[in-house]
Amino acid sequence: MTGNGFSTLSVEIYSRARQGINLEINALSTLMFIFVMVLVLIYYVITNHKSHIGKGRAQ
Repeated sequence: MTGNGFSTLSVEIYSRARQGINLEINALSTLMFIFVMVLVLIYYVITNHKSHIGKGRAQ
């Protein structure tokens, strides 16, 4: 816990992991992983779409 009574997500996960991994940590990790993968997929689609538009205008 930090000085102001709140703990950051990383500190919370670390402290709970020391007590033993439970279902809440597994669920949170899964949601974070899915969220990051969706962001990567969106970034890939946007950059791929922009590169196709740029190639079409160059011709």
